[in-house]
Amino acid sequence: MERSLGTGVVIIDNGTILTNLHVVAGSKKVKVRFANGHESEAQIIGTQPENDLAVLKASSLPDDLEAATMRSTADLRPGDEVVAVGHPF
Repeated sequence: MERSLGTGVVIIDNGTILTNLHVVAGSKKVKVRFANGHESEAQIIGTQPENDLAVLKASSLPDDLEAATMRSTADLRPGDEVVAVGHPF
């Protein structure tokens, strides 16, 4: 059995997660772990290979799940706070 590790971000509070396609490509089983430690099986529900993106849907959710706020970057100015998500190790 092979394992891999990656990161993602909850984009909808129903358990929809955005990650990189290379993280889940070829997977037979996907498991996600939320920041509070809650673990869940997840299904790949969409991919965009040309941009290395995958969308997952978690089967079970933590009670306090909050989605990230996604918006356009068109009106960002120097000094605005932003968050970049990437591999934590």
